[in-house]
Amino acid sequence: MKKIVKKFLSLFGFIIVKKHNSIYLSRLDPLLKIMLKVPELTRHRLGKLLSASKSQIGQDFVALITSNFKHSGFFVEFGATNGLDLNNTFILEKKFDWTGILVEPAESWLPKLRKNRSCVVDSRCVTNLSGESLDFMEVQNQENLNYAVELSSLVDFANNGDWASNMRQGIIYKVKTISLLEIGRAHV
Repeated sequence: MKKIVKKFLSLFGFIIVKKHNSIYLSRLDPLLKIMLKVPELTRHRLGKLLSASKSQIGQDFVALITSNFKHSGFFVEFGATNGLDLNNTFILEKKFDWTGILVEPAESWLPKLRKNRSCVVDSRCVTNLSGESLDFMEVQNQENLNYAVELSSLVDFANNGDWASNMRQGIIYKVKTISLLEIGRAHV
């Protein structure tokens, strides 16, 4: 019966998700639809990891599939939050022994990021040029909103017209910038 219900829901783009001791109905995003086309054995392996995933839309699963579930790999993640929330590399580090660099310029995330993860943490902002000092807006928690700090951005990009731009309010401070090439040189 479970298989029939799951198959029926998938026809309409839904999936039953069990995460953090809760069960809910979720709309399949395009990335997850692609992942469901992988072989049964791979789906089984991913299913066992679903409750441990911290990513927003399965980016960690894409890394695992494309690396053939590699152990001891390496990653660089921009916008690492606190190392848990909306984090794309948590499973890679904790379940597959990857090492990496977590880049997070928002000051409020840094203490928890350093506590939650054992990777290198860089507090600069990734841009095309290193060594600049640019204005960064750290979004403050707003009443009745389930999102906030993760919407932080360089001020030049804070009002780029995306769905969240009208909700960005916060404190502005200077952040140093670093290029991807320089991150590699500095930490590898």
